[in-house]
This record gives sequence, C-alpha cells and structure tokens, in this order.
Amino acid sequence: MFSMKYPNPSRTVTAGTTNVFNDDVVLACNTSTGAITINLGGIASGYWNTTWKLYIYDSSGNASSNNITINAGGGQTINGSASLTIGTAYAGVIIRVVSNTQFLASTTYTAGAGSGTVTSVSALTLGTSGSDLNSSVANPTTTPVITLNVPNASATTRGALTSTDWNTFNNKQDALTLTTTGSSGAATLVGSVLNIPQYSAGAGGYATIQEEGSPLTQRNTMNFIGYGVTASDDSGNSRTNINIVGGVQSLTNAALLSLISGSQVVVGQQYLVTDATINTGDIGTIVTGTRTNQVSDFGWGIFYNADYQNNGNYSGVTGYGTWLNIWWNNPSPPSVSAGDVVIYNNNHYRNQTGSWGSAPSGDGTNWQLLSRASNTGYILATDFVMYDVANNLIKYRKDYYNNEVDLYDNGSGKDTIKDFQWGRTACTYNRLIGQNLYYATNSGALMTANTLINTSFTDGTGTVEIGSYIANIFQNATIDISYNRGFVRYNYMDGSSLTISNNINLGGTFDKNIVTGNSTLTIYSIGLSVACDKNEIHSGSTLTATAQIQSNFTQNYLSNSGTLNFAGSSAIATITGCQVSDNNSVVFGSQVTSALADYKVYKGYSNWEATLDFSTDYVGISGTLTIPVTYSYVGKFTCIGSSGLPVEYLVNAPTNHDFILQPNVTSPTPTTLEVTFTAIGSATANRLIWSTISGYTSTGNVATGRTNGCDNFIFRKYGTLIGLIIKNIWQ
Repeated sequence: MFSMKYPNPSRTVTAGTTNVFNDDVVLACNTSTGAITINLGGIASGYWNTTWKLYIYDSSGNASSNNITINAGGGQTINGSASLTIGTAYAGVIIRVVSNTQFLASTTYTAGAGSGTVTSVSALTLGTSGSDLNSSVANPTTTPVITLNVPNASATTRGALTSTDWNTFNNKQDALTLTTTGSSGAATLVGSVLNIPQYSAGAGGYATIQEEGSPLTQRNTMNFIGYGVTASDDSGNSRTNINIVGGVQSLTNAALLSLISGSQVVVGQQYLVTDATINTGDIGTIVTGTRTNQVSDFGWGIFYNADYQNNGNYSGVTGYGTWLNIWWNNPSPPSVSAGDVVIYNNNHYRNQTGSWGSAPSGDGTNWQLLSRASNTGYILATDFVMYDVANNLIKYRKDYYNNEVDLYDNGSGKDTIKDFQWGRTACTYNRLIGQNLYYATNSGALMTANTLINTSFTDGTGTVEIGSYIANIFQNATIDISYNRGFVRYNYMDGSSLTISNNINLGGTFDKNIVTGNSTLTIYSIGLSVACDKNEIHSGSTLTATAQIQSNFTQNYLSNSGTLNFAGSSAIATITGCQVSDNNSVVFGSQVTSALADYKVYKGYSNWEATLDFSTDYVGISGTLTIPVTYSYVGKFTCIGSSGLPVEYLVNAPTNHDFILQPNVTSPTPTTLEVTFTAIGSATANRLIWSTISGYTSTGNVATGRTNGCDNFIFRKYGTLIGLIIKNIWQ
C-alpha cells in the first residue's frame, strides 16, 4: 500500500560502531554477531530539516542480548539523555529532530516478535452470542481454535444487520434523482429529487477561512502571497496546485545538476549540497533556487574547523589526554603522551605512541588522523561562501573573524581555502585575493588585517614563538619568513620578494616598509632589539643584509633598481636615512664598523664615502689608480698613502655622478695627492683630462690633506675619459 516510485534508502549495519550518513533513512541492524553502536551526526544549528526521519530496527532478533545503543551528538540529547538503548528483540525506533540540541525517538515498536510452537490452526468459528462483537482463542500455543461472535444488531447491541432490518433501511428513501435547475438559492430535496442550482462565479464562496483560528470575511477569490508560496493551475487534473517551500533538501551536486538541467529547481527552496565541502566530513553547502534551472552562486557552507582555541569536545577520541595546539618541530617540541591531540594542516591527529615523531601528515606510526566530527574536537562553523555549482567548487569563503579568501589551486596540492587557518582567533581580518600560495597553515604567528594579492606567503613560526603580521599589503610578492620572533607590520609589497630566513629576535621589529616593483628584500638573522623601520624599496630595488645585524637601520630609501647590501659577519652600527636609487648599488664588502647616516646616491649625485689605499689600488709604473667595481655608488674618495704617487689614469670611475678625490688627513706631515693631465687629442681610455680654464695646468696639481680646508679634485666621466670639473687648491 502507498507504494512510492523509488525504494527507501536502506543499509544494513553489523556489530561495532556506525556513524549516520546525511542521506540514511532506514538502518537494519544485524545483531546476530554482537552489539551495535550508532552515532547520530551533529544537528546543524538553525539549519536542520523538519521532515528528516531515521528508522532503526533489530533485523535479526538478537537485541535482547546484543543491544543497539544510539548516541546523540556532542552537547545534544535523544529523549532527554545522551543515548538510547534498544534491548528487545526485533524492536525499533523512529528518530526525528525537534530542536537545535534534541532528537526525539518514537515509542519502540516490535517487528517479527512471537513465542510458542503452533502445530495447527482450525477454521474460524462464527457465533452470535453476546451483546457486542467479541472473540476467544482456545489452545493458543498448540492447536488454536478461534471463535468470533457477531450478534444481531439492535438499538442496544452492536452487530450484523439482519435481512429484516435491511428492508427497513432500504425503504427509508427512494433512489435520488439529481437536477441542476436555477443559478441561486439553496439546494432542495423533494421526495426523491435533489436539486442543486448552477451558481455563477460571483455567488457563494468558501464557507469559512481562518487566520490562526480567527475567521476572515468570506470572499470568492483566494490569493496566495509570500516568498516560498506559489500557486499554479493544473488543467490536466482540473485543480490548482499550491507549493509551499519549507526546510532544506539534502542532495549531491550530481542530483542538483540533474534538477537544473531538467528545469525542476523549486524557486526559494534551499538545497544542502552534501558533497560541496572543503574537507571530508564537512556537512556541505546550502544554496537557494533562484529559477527553475538555476541556483544562487552564493550561500552558506557548514564546515568543521580545527580547534585552535581548545574549546572542542573530545569524547570520541580514544584515551584522550591533552590538547597540544599546532604541531611544531623547532624549537624543541614538548613531551607527548598517547592520546594527546595536535593540529596539523587544519586536521586533528591523535598520538599513538608517546613519541613526537615527524610531521603528522606523513607519520602514521606516531599519529592517527581523526575524522571530522563534533566529538573529535572539531568546531562546527557556518560561513558565507561563493559556490560554483557547475564544477562543485567553493571559490570564496568569509568567516566569523572577517577573513576572506579566494580559491586558488595550483594543481600540486596547494589550495588557499583549504590551507587557511579558519576559526583561529589570532587570524583575523585577512584578505587573500587572486592566485596566492599560502604556506602558513601551521604557523603560530599573529596574523591580522593583512592583504595578500597574487603572493606566495611562507611562515614557519612555531606555536611557542613570538611572531606577528599586522596590516601588511603583499602584492605579487614572494614572502618567506622562518621562525618569526618579532613584528612584521604596516608593510606594502608589490611584485616583490621578501626573505627572512632565520630569526627576528625578541624585541625586534620590521615594520612600515614599502617594497614595490619586483623588489627583493633579504634579511638573514636580525639581532636582539633590532628595528628595521620605514625603508622604501622601489622598482626592482634590492636591500640585502646577509649577516647578523645588531643595530637599527631605518628610513632608508631605494628606488629604480638601487641596491643596498650589508656583507661580512656582523653589522654593528646604525645605518639610517640612506638613499640608493636610479640603478645604483651600495655593497659593503666587509662588516660595517662605523655609523652611516643620511647618505644618498641617485642620478647625478652621491655623498657616499669610501677610501682608496694606494698600497693596493695604485700601479706606479703607469700612474693608474683603480677604484673597486663595487664603489660605483661612491661620491667622495679619500686616498691613503698617496704622497709622491701622481695619478694619470683612473679605472672604474663612477658614471652616475660627479665624484671627489682628496688626500687623507695625517699629522704632523700632511698627505698629498698629485694628478696629471693630458690633452684630449692624445688621451687614451681612463686618462685624466683638464679644461683650459685659467689656473688649470697639466702638471703641478698637488692637493694637501688638512683637517680644515682639505684640497680636492672633482671629476666627471666623459665617455672613456675622466675630466676635471673643479680643482680646489687652497692658498
């Protein structure tokens, strides 16, 4: 009876523990081999289906010895308790959801139960005794004889109608003849003629229509209004169909696509796509029908987040011990016991051995992956999503903490939405736009109000380390920071590469920097109490600190492919307010040993200083002074040991700007610097030339080093020649 087009979804479960699937309808429990435990799924708060029912019954008749135990989800009850037990053979229950925290199981029924051994059954014996219908059974368990008494009916006795009584009833009214004369007035019965007038459309109406028990004025037309309520004419069946949308319909993506292709989507109906998930075990994504062949491209995803705040229910974890937060390996990991739980790659892992081991995702010996459920510590969350139904992809997600992430899957296992730290209070107001690669899933750093645009972001900060990223904008950048112990904040990066491959020590900061235009900023180990503050690096510029830095370098400005490079084993001085731009490069070949402040090099100017040692840089036979190639940024050269060694050729002279040559200041005998020139017509490459300005001669140009009023020469490179611009020989 009441046959449906398709059979009810049903599956058989055997001894052990079984988790209920979202699409389960009937669970047949085979208790012949042992007891069965059934775990109900968690109720989706505010989104449970009012029509959902689950039928569970003992199919093998052994429940009296092998009980069936039904457990509610964490923090939820079934018939007011955490669990319900079926202990009667062939018994069963029907379960429904009645609130955000309550399941209701119907009164237990018994299917197939019985007792005794029946050897034969006699034919039913009929009688007429008694004043009401009655029956009796003799020998019920061996050779039963059943007697049914049906007395003759009377004014005081219920029973069968006799032939005499039938004639009496049959003669009460002649057979009726129906007529439809007239169009108004009440129907009439005269003798055997029943007349019902043919009422016009304007007459009559519903007898009574009530709103919550209060009668409304009688009308001839009923109008249905409201989203989710639709009325349509069904001429084939001569009726009006009223469709009232309610609840949430669960189905797979394939089933939803079938509805769309067949134009069978119900407008206003909410659909839970059970396989539109981020991780196995998530509940799914809810979308709404917008047309008969279309659903909304936004909706709500129901996910299980990792328990970053230690608020989860771990009752389903065998031998649960301690929550240990994010797994890390540097610095030294903590002690661990079997049953302890860590987070890795947004998953929960239970320790099995008491050994810390290696990364849990690849260490099945020491770590067991826990399935997503409300009793394995995971936190149920409902977040706003953008959903691509055609490809069954969640392509955007925004959570309670105002993190927004666009989907980017690079095809090698990196997925921005899957990798992001959802549900972590230390990870808020971040925005990942475009094609980002996010390698900070297991970082313990504070991440707040950062914007990543087409960026590769890597951070290895352990949970016990101090690290923070606040209000940074990383655009087209490559960020690689390991063991962040300081602050990285207020930075703006565009098409840049930032690498801090070791430590920013306690007390240190790296903030308010602007790195743009395919720039590179590389820092290896910043020492205690170090602040790298207000640097600007533009248009492919490079700032590299390749050694440990023990002091501050602040307010530097690099632009148009400028390079500032700290080399050597340690930079111990303050470098502040320095500017390098216009494709210049400042490279320190050894450790910085003196304070550098407010030095600048840009097109046409430099006040950077360096020394030239004639014992290594000068060749006396040809009178050639060679400037190190790395000194192309220098604007002022001080010559050491230059007395009596005239300079005729100058190799590797700066081309970006004019530069000064001057002798070193010594006492008591001053150092001198002599330069000689040749006529331009006979000059060869790197030769010094001079102007015909009065007082300029080819020889006898000797500068003297003085503390006050030091002589100097100012040169400019012209092609392959070096021309004297100014000669300051003080009298």
